[in-house]
Amino acid sequence: MDSRYTDKVGKGKTIYLISPTDVPILNAASASIPVKLRKIHAYHPEANLLQEFNDKISELVNVKNLKAKVWKRQDGKCTHCSGEIQLNTNIVELCPELHHIIPISLGGSKSNIKNLELIHYECHKMKHKAAE
Repeated sequence: MDSRYTDKVGKGKTIYLISPTDVPILNAASASIPVKLRKIHAYHPEANLLQEFNDKISELVNVKNLKAKVWKRQDGKCTHCSGEIQLNTNIVELCPELHHIIPISLGGSKSNIKNLELIHYECHKMKHKAAE
């Protein structure tokens, strides 16, 4: 859905944001720097903690981007049950997960989109139980 913002300071310009859901957005709580890391700088003895935090945030963004790409490739359908996949849901049973078609342990690529499929949390559990 398109959203609209009217600039109250300027001359009433209207700015349209087309498909804002295409942009990966982290909520403020997950992206804010913890209090204990705010005073750390490049020469601080615990600078590695800040780097680890940055790496974690980068990975979060990359996973969201990857899920969105796989979701689009699959036309928003689960490859296991053919049900609709919602990318932003809080219902655990419907949460989408990335499944590696060829397991990493067997030489499958960890992040190549051709080796990934997006499936529901419950479908992912069933798929792994069936493989046992």
